[in-house]
Amino acid sequence: MVITVTTSTVTRPVLWFSVILCSLALTGCMNPARSDNDLNPNSSTASIARPNVQATPIQTLQQRPDLNNPVYLEGEVGQQAPFVGSRAYELRDATGTIWVVTKAKPMRSGSRVLVKGQPRYQTVASGGQQTQELYLDAQEQWTEETK
Repeated sequence: MVITVTTSTVTRPVLWFSVILCSLALTGCMNPARSDNDLNPNSSTASIARPNVQATPIQTLQQRPDLNNPVYLEGEVGQQAPFVGSRAYELRDATGTIWVVTKAKPMRSGSRVLVKGQPRYQTVASGGQQTQELYLDAQEQWTEETK
């Protein structure tokens, strides 16, 4: 097993996903200062041990989001979308799904990941209505791939 470290709600239709992610990219919600501290998964820092933390179930975060503190989520990588300078992926656990915005390199769909990030809301306008969509702005993540 290889553990890779990188720094950097329910499944929606692809069109809805595109609207959310385009909105995120246009508003500049990512933290560009973080790029200097990113860990390259191909570098010698890739062997940093996974922290021994209790991950929050996605459903719990969605029901009681704490926007003031980072959280750890753990699950499986689903759909992915690239952006200029960043990307997003769908994270699924047994309780739900959430989108994660990151500067990390793409992972294989189905990979297991533990991610630490800041919960944020993004206002999305669609069909004349505005909604608040919860997503996670990744700060660090640990991926697990079996070779």
